[in-house]
Amino acid sequence: MSNAAALEAALAPANCATPILWCHGTDDRTVEFACGQAGHEALERLGVDVQFRAFPGLAHSACPAEFDQLGDFLEQRFAAC
Repeated sequence: MSNAAALEAALAPANCATPILWCHGTDDRTVEFACGQAGHEALERLGVDVQFRAFPGLAHSACPAEFDQLGDFLEQRFAAC
């Protein structure tokens, strides 16, 4: 079974509507940037509500700009509550 097929089999339909923010540094050598892009694209093809944000120069870590994106993402999701 391919990784994409395994992902599709494991993904509960109800979870497709759960918003995801996927952040990835372009200089990540632990999880290659291309793998992050491929994961995002696979979820998107399956109908998952996923946003991908690339952070130029960022390795396998976090940065203030990423936390700003996360804050905005959460504010948008919880504004309706």
